[in-house]
Formats: sequence, C-alpha cells, structure tokens
Amino acid sequence: MTFFCAGDNSGDKKASENFSFAKPIGIGLIQSAINLTRYCLLNPSLESIVFIGSAGSYTKDLQIGELCISTSAFNIESCFIKGACYTPIENHVELENLELKSLKHLKKVSINSSNYINTDENISKALASANIALENMEFFSVLSVAQSFNLPAFGIFGITNYVGKEAFSEFRANHAHVTKLLESFVQKEILDKRP
Repeated sequence: MTFFCAGDNSGDKKASENFSFAKPIGIGLIQSAINLTRYCLLNPSLESIVFIGSAGSYTKDLQIGELCISTSAFNIESCFIKGACYTPIENHVELENLELKSLKHLKKVSINSSNYINTDENISKALASANIALENMEFFSVLSVAQSFNLPAFGIFGITNYVGKEAFSEFRANHAHVTKLLESFVQKEILDKRP
C-alpha cells in the first residue's frame, strides 16, 4: 500500500498539501495523472494506491473536519450540469477492489474532480442531488491511473469547506487543522496497524 497526495515539491506552502507518509503527485487532473503514471511505470511492484487529500463538500449534511472514504470519482464540469456541453469520453470511474476493515466507520462518498474549483451553489446542489458529495481536484485522475494499471485504490478525504462563494476563505481557515486530522487518522488507523 503506497500513499499519495496532491502536494508538490516546490516549497510553496500555499499550493502544497503534503503528508509525511505520502508521495506528492502534483495539483489538478493533469499533473497528478502524469506523475502517478510515471511512478507506476518506475515502480512495477506497486501493489495498491491510497490517495489522501482535502475536499470541499457539496452538501451541508457533511461537517467540516469530517473524514470520508471513496472509490468513486467523476469528472463533471459545470457546463455539463447546465446542459451547455457534452463529452465523448467516460466521466466516471469506480473501483471496488480494496477493503480495510479499520475504515468501515468512514462515510463512503463519490468525488467530483475538475481543474476548476466550483463556487456556484446551484451546481453544488445539482451534484449533491446526483449523490456526488465532495470536490477534489485530483481523485478522478488517481482512480483512472489505478484502473489502467489494474491496481486497487481508494481515497481518504478531510472536508475543509463547503463548495460555494465562501469556499476559499473556509478552506484557508480549516486546511491546517484538517491536514493534521488526516495525518493522525492514517497513522493510527492504517500505518500503526501494519504487521
């Protein structure tokens, strides 16, 4: 089991989301796909992928600071919700191939990924009504790469904000705390329980 996150090695703390146990693969759909693919090619003995990251919630049913697990990701842009575009490619990937008993208490959710961060509450409501709970920029790429290499994968997400007009200020206010929650949770529930 190898851990990955959306961090980078630039040293720019504003753009970074690093964890002591996770390998950074970049920010957004493109960087994460390229860097995770490179890692998989250079490490053919890789057995499974665990992505750790922050997420914005489309629904107030989830709380800031809550941790969730996912094996399902979408790549849906706002224009698709508005009926102003279409795609000829698959925009959903779901992997049901890795179970950890110690994580069963986490709420299982679906994630939407885009290179753009949504601020439109109507889009958030539409995604929530489609049972897509969280927004994370990288997870669709992570699951897509895992699927192409036939690797088990899942993600653990900490909610930093509600998606909407105040998302960025909420993210900044909560990011450090949620990152610590994720770090502590993974250490206690996964790493410390390894044989």
